[in-house]
Amino acid sequence: MLPAKNSTEAVLLDNGNFVIRDVSKPSIIYWQSFDHPTDTWLPGAKLGINKLTGASQVVTSWKNSEDPAPGIFSVRIDPDERKQFVLEWNMSRKYWSSGVWNGQIFSSIPEWEALLFSNFSFVSNENETYLVYSTNRSPSLALIVLDLAGQLKVLTRFSGFLGSKILWSQPINFCGPFGIFNQNDSMFCECLQGFEPFVIKDTELNDWPGGCERKTPLQCENSTSANGKRDGFLEISNMKLPADAKAFPAKSAKWCEWGCKQNCSCTAYAYNSSGCFVWEGALLNLQLSDGNTTKQDLYLKLAASELHNGRGNRKKVRLILSVLVPLTVTISGGIIYCLCMRRLKQMGEKDSSEDLLLFDFSASTNTTDGTNTGNNMRKGGKKDIELPLFSFASVSAATANFSEANKLGEGGFGPVYKVTLNI
Repeated sequence: MLPAKNSTEAVLLDNGNFVIRDVSKPSIIYWQSFDHPTDTWLPGAKLGINKLTGASQVVTSWKNSEDPAPGIFSVRIDPDERKQFVLEWNMSRKYWSSGVWNGQIFSSIPEWEALLFSNFSFVSNENETYLVYSTNRSPSLALIVLDLAGQLKVLTRFSGFLGSKILWSQPINFCGPFGIFNQNDSMFCECLQGFEPFVIKDTELNDWPGGCERKTPLQCENSTSANGKRDGFLEISNMKLPADAKAFPAKSAKWCEWGCKQNCSCTAYAYNSSGCFVWEGALLNLQLSDGNTTKQDLYLKLAASELHNGRGNRKKVRLILSVLVPLTVTISGGIIYCLCMRRLKQMGEKDSSEDLLLFDFSASTNTTDGTNTGNNMRKGGKKDIELPLFSFASVSAATANFSEANKLGEGGFGPVYKVTLNI
């Protein structure tokens, strides 16, 4: 039975809870926003489940930066009824947990007690199970928010233009399904080969909403995909293996591969000395090994066309390099050869054009007294050469253009002229 119109009021309380309540009896609340949280968990709001009605309080990320509709990430009390809260992808896959509540702190986040909260309570009875916290700060200045990228953040808000400050966030390396975290990359998150972001990256907020999806469906999911060719596996080296693996006994890596190939829900496998490990559904928390963890090889199931595309690209790169490198070496060598030949030719022309009129015939090629000076060396630059070469112009000038007056005679090798030197 609905209350009379004049007996109800809608009020936004100081703790951020928007309520519809009875005017004469404010303790009677007909509806409250705390029972329907969006992406923010405020102090005093419950995170739990009503055992009588089945209703639950779940914090859910926005669909994108402009659409507050429920997204794919959520925070809720552990459905396994352990005293902790968990982060989930698609309301089904856990990818982070707070650790168990021991009455004072959560085991995985002991810093929360000193960070903001004066009190955190876990309540479980026949009617409901829930977590609730209070803080010694104003509710408007301390918030727990689940962002678009699936990160849980503790924010403190300032008045005026200062905005908000992130005091804490977890997990720091989550990139969504089939997204891989690379701390050496400025983008941090990237998609595996054969995958692409299925939500456009919000460059203004610098987030990575949603992770990645397949470019081409698996053949086992769609018999018409990849021209009917069987799915294959891509080896990804230097990986920190994701959690939630199922372990199976296997005689070899081939057995492990065969088992994953027969199970369409299997998306990846790994084999090591501990046995065979397979992953079903989306791969979460993918990271490159950071040196402090053991390096592993992960084999990702892909459609045949995606494997061929990757190999084809690598082949194209190798082909281009195989052509460009020798061609570059050949061209560079040719340029160097031409420059050297040009230099040698210039030197030869300079040597062969030594001016006869400046040649010092008085300098002996067998001087042993050390009296040859630098000037003699300059003037008689060819004294140490048995057969110096002179230009035609210098010989012609020295013989008065081969004048008959300068002709001394003629022999078997032709006429002989005397020369006049300008010394």
